[in-house]
Formats: sequence, structure tokens, C-alpha cells
Amino acid sequence: MRTRTFIVITVLAVAAVTVPRLERPGDTGSEKKIKAPGDGILNDGQKSKVGKADQAAVAAPGEKYHVVASVDGGLYTEWQVRICYYHYKKMRREYPDSPMGGFTRLLHSGQDDKLMEEIPTAVVDKLPFGLDQGFIVLNRPYGFLQWVRKFLPTIEERYILMIEPDHIFVRPPPLWATPTKSAAFHFTYMLPRENKEVIDPYNEKDVPFDAILPIGNAPTMMHRDLLALIVEDWYDIALRMKNDPAANKAFGWILEMFAFSIAASQAPDGPLEFDLHGEFIVQPPFDASLTTRDGKQVTIIHYTYGNDYDAAGKMMYGKGVSEYYHWDKRDYTFEYPPGNFALPPSKVDAESVTTLIACINEAIAALKPWPLLPDQAVAGA
Repeated sequence: MRTRTFIVITVLAVAAVTVPRLERPGDTGSEKKIKAPGDGILNDGQKSKVGKADQAAVAAPGEKYHVVASVDGGLYTEWQVRICYYHYKKMRREYPDSPMGGFTRLLHSGQDDKLMEEIPTAVVDKLPFGLDQGFIVLNRPYGFLQWVRKFLPTIEERYILMIEPDHIFVRPPPLWATPTKSAAFHFTYMLPRENKEVIDPYNEKDVPFDAILPIGNAPTMMHRDLLALIVEDWYDIALRMKNDPAANKAFGWILEMFAFSIAASQAPDGPLEFDLHGEFIVQPPFDASLTTRDGKQVTIIHYTYGNDYDAAGKMMYGKGVSEYYHWDKRDYTFEYPPGNFALPPSKVDAESVTTLIACINEAIAALKPWPLLPDQAVAGA
């Protein structure tokens, strides 16, 4: 009990401290600033600007994007990212002419793990103890900040597609991004205008409020130079907001998503432009079809919610666990899912759920060993 009490007190003590701003080149004045833990601020070579030669309206023919999935290294994301990578490779095989390029598992645990030989991986540090205040998602902007510093110069592709481990590719996303415009998904539960008073202190450039979009970093596709322009602000704003009681209360688990959106609006040369693609992801059970209302084919299934249906085939999300049909990734927080899950009964008219379960079953049947035991590693990516 003493150990647990000490941990709680330590975290609360960190939470009470206001996080200073991230130090940047050319900073003057007496305001206290903080360097991100690690190897210092980006230098000019690491943060390449979008040059005049890159100001094309569209991406060059034949260009590809590099897929980056950020994970914390726990068992829960371990099995998810293995399924994710399986279907990424399937897309590469079935659509060899697609713009899908390489893949990186961005591991922000600070140490190598047993998946290093199975999935191409870049290891970065996690935040110092207590700085995330138990909100491990704050490691995502910190992880990307380090990745841009250390690994981005080694990536062949000029475009980056950021995803999460619980994303399953069902079609390769087209290369929607250009050197000057990014592509993202409109999250309807993000309501910037309804939280204007909370966001205003972070809108330091006083940009039009419509420039603060309902987007997160995943899925988002952007030119590598545009990511480099905002990654410091993304990290900086996320930590400041976590230490801001009003922002922390208002945004909760989507705080880091708002930090990304605000950072994109504060870019040096004005807010970054985004095209919002409804076909980027589908989120079952709320999205039953793999085709959008305007007839576009969805590219990614994001299985963030539980799937429960009653005997009449009606969705019963938020009404408890169904005895008729139930599947939720959270049931496997501390263990690998066994696979061979039953597909939804015919009364459940949800193409997205049926496809999700089929994709999970397929990957589990193909990935060996499953589960991956602590002393095992899988050779070959």
C-alpha cells in the first residue's frame, strides 16, 4: 500500500506544475521554456521547409506514402498492430500499383521488443515518469517528435500516413495529400466551436476559428515537411493542455487529437489546409456499410467501439453486453484474442462488423505463433 500511495502522490504533484513552452530556435525573452526530453530542438536539416520546387498542386506520379502506426508496447496494442501489419502486407500484395509504401511501427516504450523481427520498427523514448499523468496517449506526439528528429531523414517516401494499431486496411487509401494540402478524417464527436473558450488561449496566432478542424493525427496523410512544421507544437500544446484543468476536463481522451488540430492551425505560414475524407475510415457499429453515402469505398476499418446486437439484429451500443452477439476488443486487454470468432448472424445487417470479424479471424489464423509468448520472436517481415 505504501508504494501505491507514493505513486499517486507523485503523479498529482506533477499534475500541479504548469508545463513551460517548448524551446525553439530564435526564442528570446525571460519566459521560462522547456526542451523536450531527448536530443534537443529540430535543426534546419531535420525540419526541412517546403521549398519552391515542392509547391506543386498535386503529388508527382508514382509517389507513395509511408505508413506509421504508433504503439506503446503493451500486449493490448501488440496483437492489434500484428493484425494491422498483416492486412497492410495483404494490401501491398493485392494492389501492387497502389501508393502504399513502407511501414513503421513507432514504438514509444524506449526499448526493443519481441516484434522487432516481425514488423519494421523505430524505437523512441516514452515520456519521463509522471509527465503523462496516466494519459499514455501523450506519448504519441512525443514519439512522433522524436521520429521526425531521428528517423524521418531515412524514409524514402515524401508522404506520411499516420494510423493507429486498431486500423485494418480493406483498400489502400489513394495518395490524397499534396505538398501543400493534407488529408484527414472528420471526427463528428470533436466540436471545436462548442469549446471555443477552452481553445482560445492556444490560438495564439488568432487564426479564423474555422481553421481549427475536427481532426486528429490518425488517420492523417500529409507531406513529410508539413508534419515537421507542426510536430513541435503538437507535442507542446498536448502537454500544456493536459496541465490546463479546463482543457483536460473538456477534452478528456481526445485531448491529444485537439492538440494536433490546433497545432496544424498555428503553422508558421498560416493554418495547414486539409481535405476531409469520409471514406478514410469506417467505425463499426455506428457505420454499418463499407460505402459512404456518396458512394465512395471505405479504405480502413477502425474498431474502437464494442459491437453488440440484440436478437432482432438492432445495435445496442451503450446498453450493456448482448447475449445475442457481442465483440469488443477490450475483452482482450490482457490476453490475445483466440480467433475463430463467430460472424454476426444474418439478422445483423452490418457489413462493416462482418468484414471486421472476418479480417481478424483471417489474420489470427495466418500469424504464427499466436499468441506470441514473452520469450518468442517471429522472424521475417
